[in-house]
Amino acid sequence: MTAAQNKAALAQLQQLLSAYHTYQANFAQVTLNNQGKILQKSSGRVYMMRPGGFRWETDVPTHQIIITDGRVLWIYDIDLAQATKQPFSARVSLNPAVLLSGSLKDLMSVFTVAGVVTNDNTISFTLIPIKSQQQNFTSIMLTFQNKVWIGMQTVNNLDQRSVFTFTQVQVDTPLAENVFSFTPPPNVDVVEQKAK
Repeated sequence: MTAAQNKAALAQLQQLLSAYHTYQANFAQVTLNNQGKILQKSSGRVYMMRPGGFRWETDVPTHQIIITDGRVLWIYDIDLAQATKQPFSARVSLNPAVLLSGSLKDLMSVFTVAGVVTNDNTISFTLIPIKSQQQNFTSIMLTFQNKVWIGMQTVNNLDQRSVFTFTQVQVDTPLAENVFSFTPPPNVDVVEQKAK
C-alpha cells in the first residue's frame, strides 16, 4: 500500500470503529494450525464499551472471563478457581479484540493497515503490528458488514490462525457499568502480575 492508500484505509477503519460506543455479540472461534488442522473451537459472548470497557466470556470448551475497566485486566478461569490481575497495558498479546475497546489512537499506535479488501457490503482490513517483536500476532484481519464488525482473523507467531465470527450483534445498546468490573469470588486464588 502507498502512504496515501494507508492513510485513507486508516481513516475508513477509524470511521467504522468510532461509529459505536458499545458493542455486544456472541462469538465462535476456530483455531487452526499452519496446515489447516483444527486445534480448538470455542464460543461465548463479548461486550465492549469505549473507552476501555471489555468483557470476553468463553463458555466452551472452558469457562473463562477476560475483563477490564480500562485500568486493570482480569483473567478469571472459573474451572480452575483462579484469577490473574494485571495492568491493562499488558492487554495486546492476550486478545487483540481488547484493543478495539480502547482509544483509536492506541490501536493505531500498535498496528498499521497493510491491506483492504472490499466486496459488496463487506470490507476487511488487514493490520500488522508496528513492532512485531512486541506482539504475539503477525496479522489481524477485521471484517465489517453493513458497517458492523462481524469477524476477526488472527495469525500468531507460530503461524496458527484463529477465526472469530460474531453473531447477534448489538451496537450502542446500554450496558451496565458493572459488566466491566470484577471482584474475585471467595475461595478463588488471585495471582497479581506487574507491568514489565
